[in-house]
Amino acid sequence: LKLWLRRIIMAARRLTRNWRVGRGFGGGRRLLSASVGGESAPEAFAKSKTGAFSQSPPALCNPFTGDPLLQAYLARVLPAEARESMFVDLETFGNRVCNEIDHLGRQAELEPPYLRKFNGWGKRTDELVTSSAWKQLHRISAEEGLISIAYNRQHAQWSRLHQMAKLYLFGSSSGLYSCPLAMTDGAAKLIEEVDDAYLWERALSRLTSRDPAHFWTSGQWMTEKKGGSDVASGTDTYAQPRGKGKGSEYNVGGSEHDDDAGSYSLHGYKWFTSALDANMAFTLARVVDQEGKATKVS
Repeated sequence: LKLWLRRIIMAARRLTRNWRVGRGFGGGRRLLSASVGGESAPEAFAKSKTGAFSQSPPALCNPFTGDPLLQAYLARVLPAEARESMFVDLETFGNRVCNEIDHLGRQAELEPPYLRKFNGWGKRTDELVTSSAWKQLHRISAEEGLISIAYNRQHAQWSRLHQMAKLYLFGSSSGLYSCPLAMTDGAAKLIEEVDDAYLWERALSRLTSRDPAHFWTSGQWMTEKKGGSDVASGTDTYAQPRGKGKGSEYNVGGSEHDDDAGSYSLHGYKWFTSALDANMAFTLARVVDQEGKATKVS
């Protein structure tokens, strides 16, 4: 044992003599010189900081072709005449998700929206500033028909399933642009059920458009501070009629031609507003009649 201890001590002394360590500019330690296998220190330890191994980042594959469960489900429930064209569209869209949409979604998350209250000259603007990637996701949503598929009904009753499959592929890579799309889909469905000619012409055609320049998104401004699941009976927002005319009963903002016909002024406080940058929005309020009484929730 003593012999082994003596050898270890002698080896340590040799290392101390052969290695000279000095101070670096940053106050850290740096290797000045050493002899290892006949090589000088810079060559022998050039990769000592980073090492020879670097881990590759994860790569997103096509989320449709890489999801056998989704493919198996669609193959089981879809009729043959709809299955083939849907599968082609979903595979093509899956490629767009991994090659384009995923990168835009990440950029949108790194560049969150913010409110610019004043311009450079001190004028109040209250401008909502969003990422350029967020705007690109709006364009892609229109081009891919993420709303319109369900309403154009190319595949009859299977069109809604087609839309849901595309939204499923889109959601996790979208930087949460799936949220305004959900609000928009709900608005389009509501207008379709109401069957109001004014809203069909002015809004539904835009909410279900595949033209990015024509496509609208919709917000939904419902939630109030006291919350609760029964939103309708709990609302404390009131809608006061502003004018009379031929406008739609549901037209809060009026139109540029009817001088406030069928429009209302809203009085209340909404605790949360979904899709604040949308082109339109649905809200919930109690309509006030000519005598100042709240008559119904609209």
